[in-house]
Amino acid sequence: MAKVNGLSISNMLSNFEANYSEFLLKDKQIESFRPGDKISVYLKSATSKRLSVVAGICIAKSKRSLRSSFTLFKISDQVGVKLKYFFANPNIHSIKVDKPAKKYKRAKLNYVVRKSLQK
Repeated sequence: MAKVNGLSISNMLSNFEANYSEFLLKDKQIESFRPGDKISVYLKSATSKRLSVVAGICIAKSKRSLRSSFTLFKISDQVGVKLKYFFANPNIHSIKVDKPAKKYKRAKLNYVVRKSLQK
């Protein structure tokens, strides 16, 4: 195993992720949500100060410190679209829960996608 200054690379990465994730998430207003919730993601545009809103159903969520992400499913022009966002994305301004879901027993809700496309 490679070592730098007496620390293994995996230890250095975990220390970096712990410190840097707090820095990236400090200005964001993120409500806690679960897979199955209907949520709205407010995104900052790069050129203007305007916020755009993407609304849909959260079908997956992974918690891996700096690499934490969630997958949003929405129907746009009768076509289903999966959008994956990282919590550390600098373009995310806030995340709000529009409608909490009933309890689902799975962490990945791909069957919800199939059901909604069959209608």
